[in-house]
Amino acid sequence: MRGGLRLEHLLAVLGAAHLQEIRRPPRPAMIRVSGRVNRYPARALLIWYTGLIVAGTGLLRLPWAAEDNVQPISWSDAAFTATSAACVTGLIVRDTPRDFSGFGEAVILVLIQLGGIGIMTVTTLVMLQLGGRFGLRERAVMNDTLGMGDVKDIRPVLKRVLGVTVVSELIGTALLFSRFAFDMPLGQALWQALFHSISAYCNAGFSLRSDNLMSFRDDPLVNLTIISLIVVGGLGVPVVNDLFRWFGPRVKRLRDRRRVKVGPTRELRLHTKLTLAVSGVLLIGGAAMVALLESDGALRDLPWTGRLLVPLQHSASCRTAGFNSIDLNQFGIETLFISIALMIIGGGSCSTAGGMKVTTVGLLVTHAWSRLRGRRHLNLYRRTIPGETIERAFAITVLFGVIAFVLLGLLLVVDGRNYQAENSPTPFLSALFEVCSALGTVGLSLGLTTQLSGLGRCIIMIAMMIGRLGPFAVFAATAAAERTRQVEYAAEGPLLG
Repeated sequence: MRGGLRLEHLLAVLGAAHLQEIRRPPRPAMIRVSGRVNRYPARALLIWYTGLIVAGTGLLRLPWAAEDNVQPISWSDAAFTATSAACVTGLIVRDTPRDFSGFGEAVILVLIQLGGIGIMTVTTLVMLQLGGRFGLRERAVMNDTLGMGDVKDIRPVLKRVLGVTVVSELIGTALLFSRFAFDMPLGQALWQALFHSISAYCNAGFSLRSDNLMSFRDDPLVNLTIISLIVVGGLGVPVVNDLFRWFGPRVKRLRDRRRVKVGPTRELRLHTKLTLAVSGVLLIGGAAMVALLESDGALRDLPWTGRLLVPLQHSASCRTAGFNSIDLNQFGIETLFISIALMIIGGGSCSTAGGMKVTTVGLLVTHAWSRLRGRRHLNLYRRTIPGETIERAFAITVLFGVIAFVLLGLLLVVDGRNYQAENSPTPFLSALFEVCSALGTVGLSLGLTTQLSGLGRCIIMIAMMIGRLGPFAVFAATAAAERTRQVEYAAEGPLLG
């Protein structure tokens, strides 16, 4: 139409308006206390664990949660115990078998189980079994919890996680029951076997014996069962899933080699290889160091079985389990230093363990060795590690160290002058041991836990929560602002070294 508005003119006007909208400068970051959970999966984990701790505190505060003729469980005692159980740490301010009734022990056990395998794991599986939908929100949270990556169907992963958990805990219960049945009534033996099996698999360290495992320091069955449960629980869900995928085709090949030709089997992932390698080195190396350093000290009067089992059990427990078969105050300062190092390292990623994780330490050590040899890239198991992964490992280490430094300073200010136990190290070393034990969700202590003030307990509870969720997850969950675009300036770096 002559003199009218042509179609191409209209499209040009609309296109110009669209470009103007795109080029509009970004809005400043908005202060947000909360956000969508699919963008902040760590907030869901923080909410779930906080709710679990609050519920456990209320249940442990009930009158029938305490034994008769003992001092009532205060709100502070209940909150600390619930936090320690839900965060699978094992630090205690009340003697579990003496102060808590059967109901209280059952509450603690449920908190350990839900906190160990992840309450989101159970909740999501129940929702799926009831026909619920699995959206981006749940997938983001489960990926943060289980490290499932790009798995399309979450049901097999969840069922495998729960299946391995149940089977491991039942086998541990049967083995421990076969030993405990000789020393106590069958009902009590079964309950103690179940409790210790779940506590060991979840790396919690809670015990129904006031002396923990000291009465069984020479018993191979009890110690090896506990150690095996600790190791399996501390490997992590990704490692367990990968081992299942690796063993499955090989078992099928052996079974059907004369009937069906099975295709090539896949190799283990780099994460699995690194986790298994570093975990093995730390377990055996830690035990060897303890045995060497304490051969004329805490282990001097033990029989040869105790000289072998105590170092091995201590090395495994320092990797976030919290069981002890010997009084830690008998150890020398050098052995306690090794113990602190093991507690800081922790176990595998997406596992029941805490700490910086073995893969983080493995990457840092191998990266340092690679740079000393003049290599620009880090190659492991015929794979090149991305630079972003190495930077994240460094960030985790620095963040973990800063948090430990701040919490240690606060604890020394609050309780440093009030603590001095007989036959114990200096208050500084005891406080350092306590903070590292809480951050690593270990549960070992040199006697400081029961003497903490109210503020001191709050500091340790915060440390346990940070250790269970991870420093990055806690900061992501509590972040108040989000920037959609980061300004990049001219590159320039300071001198290092």
